[in-house]
Amino acid sequence: VQYKILTETGNVGTVQIIDYDNNKAQLIIPEIITYDSKQYTVVDIGYNAFNNCDTLTDIKLPNSITGIGDGAFSRCTSLTSIIIPDSVKAIPYNCFSGSTSLSYVKLPDSLECIRQSSFNDCSFKSLVIPSTVTSIEYNAFGGCRLLEKIVIPNSVIWIGNNAFGGANSLTIYGETGSYAEEYAKKHFVPIARKDFVEYFKNLIIENNYTDILEIGSAIGYTTVNLALLENVYVTTIEYNDARYELCMENIKDFNVEDDEKRHC
Repeated sequence: VQYKILTETGNVGTVQIIDYDNNKAQLIIPEIITYDSKQYTVVDIGYNAFNNCDTLTDIKLPNSITGIGDGAFSRCTSLTSIIIPDSVKAIPYNCFSGSTSLSYVKLPDSLECIRQSSFNDCSFKSLVIPSTVTSIEYNAFGGCRLLEKIVIPNSVIWIGNNAFGGANSLTIYGETGSYAEEYAKKHFVPIARKDFVEYFKNLIIENNYTDILEIGSAIGYTTVNLALLENVYVTTIEYNDARYELCMENIKDFNVEDDEKRHC
């Protein structure tokens, strides 16, 4: 790992990672490095620092990291997972773009912005956006074809065009009246609203309903929630093949499957 000194006071300072030219599959970045008898805290990952590191499968970042540069982990095609330190406030442009094996990412609790094309063509199936995020920029998750579920909090007030382009089986999880709901309606993306489902569950219980017909299963979020109620039988209909398959997968996972009938 190559470092650049950012600040220096006496025997201490801070550094930025600027390059990595090793073929190791796993890497642990230390919080403190020693150079010329001085100690430096690693606080930043520079522009394209790990770009095209196609043998890197796993990297552990220290909690001292506060900034990440554009394209820092772009085209790391073997990278499968990463936990981003909580002190990072923005995922920059092209940060993980082209990291096609990335299937798990833990976003920082203090995150405010997910910038353009930051996770383009990644492979995770689900993602929870922290409640501190206010914007998801253009093409942020473009090409994430395996993305099926994303939880978007009320704090998000802007989602750019094509933010989830190519995620044809996506369902957005958000609250009624949120920007996430507005975006989902505008772009014809299914949305599962927690308060909406809770309302229906209470309605079913209060009125002792036992047979429910649902038009539009999406990924089976409402289906499963209602089917888990005691003595309730849900019939659900979905025309989209990809959503149908995902719905059935979730129904089976929650062990609420009774009878599957498919008509083309």
